[in-house]
Amino acid sequence: MAELIIGGLTGTVSYVPNRMNRNYSFTQQLYYQTDINVGTITISKLSFYWNASGAYTRAITLYLNHTSKTAFSGSTDWDQIGSLNQVYAGNYITTSSTQWIDITLDTPFEYNNTSNLLVTFWDNTGAAVNGFHYGTSTAPTVMCIYKNSDTAINPSSPGSANSTNTYRNDIKLTYTPTVTGFPIWVDVQGVWKQVTNVSVNNSGTWKAVSTVNVDAAGSWKGVV
Repeated sequence: MAELIIGGLTGTVSYVPNRMNRNYSFTQQLYYQTDINVGTITISKLSFYWNASGAYTRAITLYLNHTSKTAFSGSTDWDQIGSLNQVYAGNYITTSSTQWIDITLDTPFEYNNTSNLLVTFWDNTGAAVNGFHYGTSTAPTVMCIYKNSDTAINPSSPGSANSTNTYRNDIKLTYTPTVTGFPIWVDVQGVWKQVTNVSVNNSGTWKAVSTVNVDAAGSWKGVV
C-alpha cells in the first residue's frame, strides 16, 4: 500500500467534511488530477486530519466520483446528484488526539488519473457536537460546497447550499497502483500466452507488480 497526502496540515476548517455543530450536513469537495497524479490506482482508504476536538461517533456515507468539474460556481452547483458512487456507509469515529481519521472503504475506488476527484460526505447523525478538521486554502478557486441543517438532508436533492468556499480538507489517500500494459508471457500447457495484469500473493495480500521474470526455454528474462 502507498499513501498520498494532499494539503498542508496547518489550518483548520469547520464546515467540511461535516459541520459537527449541526445535526446534519452534506458536502462536496474537489481534488484535481494534478493533486493526485500517481497513475491509475485503487483507493482503499480515505482519511481526514482531525484536530483533537473530541471523541465522537458520527453516522456517515461517503461517495467518490470522477468529475470534469474544476470549481463550484454557486449554491446549487452540486455535482452528479443522482449518480453518486457510494464507497462507505457506517461510523466515523474521532478521538481526543490530533490524528488522521481513517475510513476504510467498503468498495475500493478505481481512480483513472485523468479526471478530477469528487469527495462527497453525508453526515446523517442527527446530533450536534463541536469539532474541526484540518484544511488548506485553494483561493481564488472555489473547491467546496456545503450544506448543514438541524433537519435531515436528502443527498439526492440537497437543495441550496449554505455556501461555497475556497478551503477544502487535507486528506490522505491509501492506494495500490494499477499495473497494466507491459508484456508478460506465460507457459500455459506448452503454449506461450501473453498477459497484461499480474499480481502476486505476498503473505496473504495480493499486490500488483511491474517487473516479472519468466523462464523462457530455461533462461530467466526480466520484462517490464
